[in-house]
Amino acid sequence: MRNTRIARHISPGGGPASGLSGKSGKMWRMVNSRPPVVVARVVATALTGAGLALAVVGTFLPWFVSGEVTRSSYEAVGLVEHFDLAGAAGPAVAVWPAVPLLAAVCAAALVTRFVRTAAVACLVWSLLVGFTAVCTVAQAGDYGAAGVDRTGPVVTAVGAGLAVVAALVAVVLAGRAARHPRPPTVAAAGGPPGHG
Repeated sequence: MRNTRIARHISPGGGPASGLSGKSGKMWRMVNSRPPVVVARVVATALTGAGLALAVVGTFLPWFVSGEVTRSSYEAVGLVEHFDLAGAAGPAVAVWPAVPLLAAVCAAALVTRFVRTAAVACLVWSLLVGFTAVCTVAQAGDYGAAGVDRTGPVVTAVGAGLAVVAALVAVVLAGRAARHPRPPTVAAAGGPPGHG
């Protein structure tokens, strides 16, 4: 008798029986379907992290060339500080070596529950680093034996651009999810089987 009552509520596929309709059927579908906004937010978050990683990789690639010697952004910053050439850009030059660490902190925050805050931090980081890379590329030209190597700045700019777009999408989707929270999980229709 008990097995017979269970069969009335559960179909062979594990879902509600075909006779289930109305509000109960709708709630069952809500439980078993992942909201598209959640999937999109996960994708946007992953792309934000990928953009950060690509931008950081670019900072270690050649940014400046002198004869046959190429220098990464960090090596170039070291020379600028050594010869006191930073001028008004001194604060930015001083902070630049911390770029990978700040990127790691932002990326780690993306996997916490504070996705929107983390995405905003990633957005700010990407805008600042990307702006620096774009300005560096704009200075590239034929300066003889020494000058800007476009390889590093271009890779960093592309990664930062990807992170900016993805972080913006993540911020929007996180805000939408906060305004429209997912309804509580509802079990399959039908009460507990009786005792026969």
